[in-house]
Amino acid sequence: MLLKINSNIVFFWKDGHFVCDDFIHHEQRSIDSSIYPILNLFSTWKEENEIFTLLNHNETFTEEFLKVALFQLKESKILIENYSKEYEQEVNLKHWDTWGSSSKYFHYNTRLLNKDHYIDKDEQYERLSSKRKSDTPPNIYKNINDSEKIKLPLPSYKEKKGFLETLLGRQTVRSFNDKPISLNDLSTMLYLTYGAQSCKYEIGIDKIIFKTSPSGGCRHPIEVYPVILNVEGLEKGLYHYSVENHELEVIHKKDMTDKVVDMAAGQNFVKGASVLFFYTACIERSMWKYQSPRTYRVLMMDMGHLSQTCFLVANWLGLGTFFSGHLNDQYVEEELKIDSNKEIVMGVSGIGYRSNDSLEYGRDLRFLKELNYEI
Repeated sequence: MLLKINSNIVFFWKDGHFVCDDFIHHEQRSIDSSIYPILNLFSTWKEENEIFTLLNHNETFTEEFLKVALFQLKESKILIENYSKEYEQEVNLKHWDTWGSSSKYFHYNTRLLNKDHYIDKDEQYERLSSKRKSDTPPNIYKNINDSEKIKLPLPSYKEKKGFLETLLGRQTVRSFNDKPISLNDLSTMLYLTYGAQSCKYEIGIDKIIFKTSPSGGCRHPIEVYPVILNVEGLEKGLYHYSVENHELEVIHKKDMTDKVVDMAAGQNFVKGASVLFFYTACIERSMWKYQSPRTYRVLMMDMGHLSQTCFLVANWLGLGTFFSGHLNDQYVEEELKIDSNKEIVMGVSGIGYRSNDSLEYGRDLRFLKELNYEI
């Protein structure tokens, strides 16, 4: 009989224990690390009886020990038989190899099963009420101390386009002209997309803010770092948007035109935008309230909500925009000077006035370039 290790299992050390994690079925076992040679032997398909070759290499293994170990590993589905139900499951999940083991592990590990326990809202409230007594919630705002502050003009609510025109005209734009955007439009863009529309203090468990986009648990973990490339009345450079004060905090005033291409992992079109908004997530805001690893999925949803709002507000202002999640995380972390263990890179949006080609070809422009191998 052919046996091998179940490829839908992950092994790791935790608190001195050798843990076997069946992430598909949400089952974990602590196993004796002395059986590692057995696991190593069956890293590829082997005949069951080949286990006894270990008797020649390890004096601590007796024939009886190996028989018992083999039985237990098969019973727990750590070792699987060829053409078994577990083998068929491996075949059915083979397409996940395209994205690698980490994506498969993340998806199935955060997929709720019928047997999984999750607390209801009353249990959640009691847990957080107790937690708050010893663990203060993280600040809902991020501000950079000792930085130069630039007050922004009040946002404009002057009617520009109707709702349907704004919604149906939404499209990805990657080609811009050289016309600078105004500081007033930048202020309106920041406030309507990322700003706090209202605040509630000491409601329920924590202070909360409301924006034009929803956020899981009203935690709003996303921070915005504008890179100014072409704005009237504002120096080029890297800034942080203070949601609390509706102002820009200066990180530095240097031309970032060439650096942003490296930050965007070689996507050359980003440097044509007037402003780039680099997004991060302060994970402790969400982590304080939610213990489930599924919350990481919600961070991505939060990013999607903000991205769409950015598209709509930009179109309403007569600007083109794009979003990309393809970034050089390490480069961005270094430029933004963030603690990458607590604040993680999420994506980038860019805004600016559309080029003549973009106005002429619209959504087709991108695909015309792809046909010419200019992706």
